[in-house]
Order: sequence, then C-alpha cells, then structure tokens
Amino acid sequence: MAASNTSILIKRSTATGTPSSLKAGELAYSYLSNTIFIGNSTGTGVVNIGGQYYTSQIDNASSANGSGTIVKRDAMGNISVGYITAAGISVSNLNANTANLATYATQLQNPQYFGAYGDATAANVIFNGTANVELGFTLATVNSNVGAYGNTTSIPTITVDAKGRITSISNNTIATSFTVSGNTGSGSQQGGGTLTIEGNGTGITTTVTGSGGSETVLIATDNTVLRSNTSGVGPQTIGTDLSISGNLIVSGTTTYVNTSIIQTNESVLHLAANNTVGDVIDIGFVGDYNNGSSNLSTGLIRDAGSKNYYLFANVAAGSVTGNTIANNLFTQGNTATLYTNINGYQGTFATANITNATVGTLSLTNALAVGQGGTGQTTFAAGEILIGNGSGALQVLANTGTAGTYGNSAYIPVVTTDAYGRVSGVTNTAIAIAASQITSGQVSIAQGGTNNSSYVNNEITYFNGSSIVSLANTGTAGTYGNAAYIPVVTTDGFGRVSGVSNTAIAIPASQLTNGTTGSGAVVLAASPTLTGTTTAATLNVSQLNVTTLNVTYSNVNSVTANSINIGSLTYAATGAFVAFGSNANNYQQVVIENANTGTQASADFIVSNLGSSDTNLYGDFGINGINFSGAPGALNVANNVYLYSQGTDLAIGTGSSNAIHFVVNSGATDAMTIAANGYVSIAQALATVYGGTGQTSFSQNGIIYGNGTGALQVTAAAGGADQTWSNQILTVNNTGVPTWTTTMDGGSF
Repeated sequence: MAASNTSILIKRSTATGTPSSLKAGELAYSYLSNTIFIGNSTGTGVVNIGGQYYTSQIDNASSANGSGTIVKRDAMGNISVGYITAAGISVSNLNANTANLATYATQLQNPQYFGAYGDATAANVIFNGTANVELGFTLATVNSNVGAYGNTTSIPTITVDAKGRITSISNNTIATSFTVSGNTGSGSQQGGGTLTIEGNGTGITTTVTGSGGSETVLIATDNTVLRSNTSGVGPQTIGTDLSISGNLIVSGTTTYVNTSIIQTNESVLHLAANNTVGDVIDIGFVGDYNNGSSNLSTGLIRDAGSKNYYLFANVAAGSVTGNTIANNLFTQGNTATLYTNINGYQGTFATANITNATVGTLSLTNALAVGQGGTGQTTFAAGEILIGNGSGALQVLANTGTAGTYGNSAYIPVVTTDAYGRVSGVTNTAIAIAASQITSGQVSIAQGGTNNSSYVNNEITYFNGSSIVSLANTGTAGTYGNAAYIPVVTTDGFGRVSGVSNTAIAIPASQLTNGTTGSGAVVLAASPTLTGTTTAATLNVSQLNVTTLNVTYSNVNSVTANSINIGSLTYAATGAFVAFGSNANNYQQVVIENANTGTQASADFIVSNLGSSDTNLYGDFGINGINFSGAPGALNVANNVYLYSQGTDLAIGTGSSNAIHFVVNSGATDAMTIAANGYVSIAQALATVYGGTGQTSFSQNGIIYGNGTGALQVTAAAGGADQTWSNQILTVNNTGVPTWTTTMDGGSF
C-alpha cells in the first residue's frame, strides 16, 4: 500500500445522482446529489452512506424556530418547538392537524390513573408528572399443581394454553426396558440396570469420563489396529505377522524397512521406474558399514550425467541421498576394489532387449592389476616386448639394438641370445676352413657343402630340399626394348625373367614435346613397375600402395614407418604420424575437395579410434556439396561447413585459461565470447523471441514490462524525474503503459 503522500481517488460523477451499480465495498461520490455511496455486500446494489448533503443539514441545525433546518438544543438545553403536524394522530383533545403543544401541556396538571386488568392485574396509580408510575402486577392462577416434577425414573407431562401459560403438569414413569444386540449375542435392560461397554482388551478400548449423570463413553482403537486416518493416533504398529493376499500399494514417498531378511520371488530388481522423461537421476544401491572408528557408505551408482558406473567406498554415511549424487563423492580415494571376470561383447546376445548398443562401458580409475586379469600398466610404446613380473605389473624389455643384416659369402654371423631368447648381440666372423678338413666326396649340406660334385656350365643352382642342383636356363637371353618398344617381362618363382616380349610404345602426339624432359600427362598400363629413381615435379595419385618410398621432393622431409613429415616443425611433436610445417608470409593449405555435383556429395576430415566403425563413434569436419540435400537441419544444407560427432559427445573448449571466440561476417568484434572464467557474453542483446530481454541494461529500480515481440521496456525509478515524491504506486496510463504515480484513481460513472 502506498504511503501517506499517495492520493487515492474513488469513483465519481458530476452528471449522475446515484450510480447504477457498485462492486461490494466499492466507494463512489456524486457531485450532483452530494452523496457518497458504497456497494452492498453482494455487489448487486448501492447503499447511501452520507455525503456533503447530509453534513450540510447537520451543520445548518438551529435551536431557533425556522424552516428547513434540523432542531438542536439551545445553550440552556431547551428545544424551541413550533408547530408539529402529523396525519392521522388523535390523542384525547389533541388535534394532530392544528394543535399547539404548548396549549395542551397544561392538561398534565389534571392527574390520571395507570392500572392493569386481565391475566395480570395492578392497582391504579395516579400520574401527575411529579413521580414515576410503578405498577405491581398479580398473575391470574391457571394451574394449582405447584411443585417439582421429573426425576431419574419419571418425566413431566406439561399442558400449555394459547397464551403460553402452563395450565397443568403431571409426572410419568420412564420406561427403561430396552434390548441390546451385537454382531453375536444380545441382552435386555429392565428398570435401571447397568449397561457395560468394554473393549476386547486388544484393538478396541473404552474409556468412561464424567460423573453425576454426565458420563461420556469413548470407544477407540489401540496401536494394534490399522486406521486409514492416522493424523490423530500417529504411527501404528503390528506386533505379529502380517499376511497380505492382494497387492501392497504404498502411496507415500518414503519407505523404511528395518529387518534382517528380505525375501522376494522377483529375480530382477527394477530401480528408477520414474526416470522416463530424459535421463536425469542417478541409479544404484548404497549400504552402510563401520570401519571401527566411523560409519561409512559403499555402493554402486550409475551417474545420469556421464552414464558411467562408479563402485565406491569410504564415503561418509548419510552423504549419499536423494536422486542425484554429488560427483565429488566419486573420487579416486573413494573407489572400491572389484573382483570379477570381465568378458567383452562377442557376437549376438541371446536376449533381444540387450544389444551391443546397450552394453555399458566399464571405466577403471586405476590400471587393472595382473592378479585381477589386467596388465598393471595403462600404456605401452609401439613394438615393445612385455615380460611377466610375478604378481606385479608387466614390464617392458628394452630393445637390444641388433637390427641389421649379418653374414655373407665370406662371413658367418656369430649370434648371442639373452635369457628371453632374443638376439642380444651379432658379429661377423670370416669363414676359415682348413684344407685338411676337406676330404674326397661331396661335403654335405650339414657340413657346409653342396652335397654335389658338378654343375652344368653357366646354369643357376638352387637348393631342392636335400642338395644344391642346377636350374635350367630360361632361354630369354637377348636385348629387349628400344626407343619404340617397351619390354614386357615375365618372371618365374625364382625371380628370374622367364619371358620377354616387345610392346610398341603408344603415346598421343599431343602429349609429346621437344626436348629431353617432356611434359604433359603420362598414362601407365595397369600394375606398372618403376625401377630406379623416378622424379616427378608434381605427382597426383588416386591410389598408392608403396612398399619402399624414397621421396626427394623438397616439400617432403621424410617418410618413415607410420610417419610422414612434410616441411619442418618448429617444435618436437609427440605422436605425430603426419606433420606439415611451413614458413611463408602467406596462407598454407591442406586441401580436401570433392567436386562431385550429386545430392550426397561432401568432403570430410574424419577422426576415429579403435572402437569406431564407418557409421558410429567418429568426429566429422567437412563441407556439403553444391547440390547436397538431406533431412531438415543446418547439417544437411548445401554448401554448409559443419563439425559434429557421431555416437559420442562433442566437446569444444580450451585446455588452458583461454577464451572461446565466435565471429560472424569477418566482424572486428566477437559475436559471442566464452571467457576463461566461463562467463558468456554476446555482442547484441538477445531478442525477446529468442528468450532474451532485447536490452543490455535497465534503469536502476525500474519495473520491467513486456512489449509484445519487441524488447522488454522499463519504467523510470520511483521518485525519479517523472515524480517528485518517493513511495509511489505503480499504475498504467490511458495506453496501458506502466508508470509511477502518487494518485490512485477509481474513475468515473
């Protein structure tokens, strides 16, 4: 309510004498009739309660004889009376139409009598104006039966005449005979016997209070009887077994079970049946225990946010409550040990409701120990050999550093192995066979010989399983290929050329130029073999299967196993299997283009892991083709660039205390910024149609109000430039706009 400096204006009119209707309690004033009105209690009519018309009558009251005024006493307390007229009044000799009261006042000088007769009589008393008239009435006797009637065994019978007087009275004996019947058995009472109401000692109780004929019998139940209304009796207890043949439905929100055994025929315990709108509550079970010094909790919880399961212990008892569990309870110090056999998904499930998509992921905070079926390690370098260590974690053997080629026609490799059977050392030793050690006959293969004494001249030899024998020549000796022909070569199982034929070179004239280097496109036959060193200034390859690749192009530094380095990085990048480095005062590009004009064409850069497939668990950064079409949404609009994840969450963030900036239309300022402290700011005020206010600030202490689909508006602060007083009230002007005012106006009628 406004303070004392606020003007409250009631409904008013200068043209209507009486309002046609008012609400219950509503005030109105007519300047025409100078009368104030209030709506009646039902709001169906108006009541005249005063006004200037009546106050002027009172203000004009006079003790003098005059016309049109209210009479009041004079300074002496007297009333000056003129003529009083009243139609239809005739008292003694008083003529009501013309009598002067002063004339007839002298008649009181003649004494008159006051008396009474009839059912009550009183002696006459003279009244002359000098004393009060006091009449002593005597009632006429109509009943001679004076006395007390009614007792514990009788009730009175009373006769009353038309004037309400008792004309006779008599006693009548009470008939006390009645029958009492129950569910079983019955009885009767005769003439004042005792009727006893008692309970059975258990369940139904009775209590008698009061005395002297005002006794009260209270019938109640004790706490062994269940009642639907327990607000008066409090908690109820059943001390014996309770057998329920139907369903037990508990409508309360909390169920307490304090028992040592819970037995049920249901083999599946179903939790969180109310978690059907989204996935918003945690699911699991919790148990309490004492570690000797304090009460703690342990349990298994599925977190609604991460969808991970947490097996925990050492949490303060009572801290795991409600439907959402604080994530800070699931710390490494609170994890519990799980002893189990873990099998991964291998094929189809027997139950149709359980599929590979519904199998949860088991995340371990610590590396699974060897004794628990794990390795005890979280990572291994590629190519490392692992060895056991008893019950401890698997260990990694350092490489021996003996990689290489040893032995030839003049040297025999001398090999040293370690305790693990690995080659730990290799040296070359020159072959030295004493002449005395060579005897007649053929030296066997086992003795380092050939097991043969002669070979065909110029033939190649090979080992046939027992000895070294000659291999027949292929007969392909000759010169093949020239400026006009390309040799087509066939090799046998020994890698020898077993057949050669010349194929004429066919190159379109448009692809030939003068000089020795040539230009234009070179088309190779299917499965060509390039020998020697092939130099290409620019090489576009649609499919490349390379066993050994030596790249000398200046933009490729090195190509090694599982790693390609193009250009030079200014830092050492760990785990980079492809690295691009450059130093140029211009933009450098890695380009993926799909020029196809079909409706499903796009160019994509995909990242995946061991669990990924072609349709699930990957990240995609790409661009839709010029004619792309698909399901509704920005991801399927032609020419749109997109970044999305499939089968997993998409995280966009910074790994350090740095902000995220969103820029549109090459703007010099951010359209939206997520600062390093997590606060979000946008360049333009969020419009009302997008859930915002449409404003960037509001006047201090102003009241905000809607403006259709436009920005929210705000009034000036109370006591501001629009008013000169504080403690104002908020109203609306004739266009419905809220505004502060010191006036509360009820309007007119």
